[in-house]
Amino acid sequence: MFAPIDRFDTRRSNRHCTPSPKQPRKQAWDISRCGSVRLRSRALRMNRLRAANGFRLQLAMTPMIDVVFLLLVFFVCTVRFERGEAVYQLDLPARGASADPLALQDAPLQVILRAGADEQCTIELKGDGIAQSVGDFDALAMAMEKLRRRPGAADGLFESAHPILIVPTAATQWQHAVEGFNAAVRAGFQNIGFAPSADAKFQT
Repeated sequence: MFAPIDRFDTRRSNRHCTPSPKQPRKQAWDISRCGSVRLRSRALRMNRLRAANGFRLQLAMTPMIDVVFLLLVFFVCTVRFERGEAVYQLDLPARGASADPLALQDAPLQVILRAGADEQCTIELKGDGIAQSVGDFDALAMAMEKLRRRPGAADGLFESAHPILIVPTAATQWQHAVEGFNAAVRAGFQNIGFAPSADAKFQT
């Protein structure tokens, strides 16, 4: 047999939900209070039911794993493992006749600079059949210009591209080496370099 329902308790629990004709202003408050009481009672029931069943709030890992897997597939499909290409503007040399590997190279014209007394410098030109001493760098430029062959003329011995070597000794000042280089440039030569002796140490 089922136990009878207590009507008095039911009416007393719901009396706040019934609006009173004498208090119309409190009708909305009574309804909200009734709703909050019901929500609280329902929350308490759910908490008790979860505690009885051993329920615990946990994160759903399956959707997270699916999202990570989809991202992995996306990156694998979109990534490029090839190297990036770039365009470089280069001036390639014009195609001409190949050089003869057995051809003899021209012996360079040497400008030997030796340190003299009172910080002076003695200058000597040496090359194929040439051994000449000059007094200063202006005279060196004039002598080298006479040795250079001009276009369309046959008076000089060396072309403008003939190698010129500035050879200072160990005691030669760096300023004198630079002046020898400038003299070769004024003479019109283009292929100029330095070839110091093995024990050369320039002084500043």
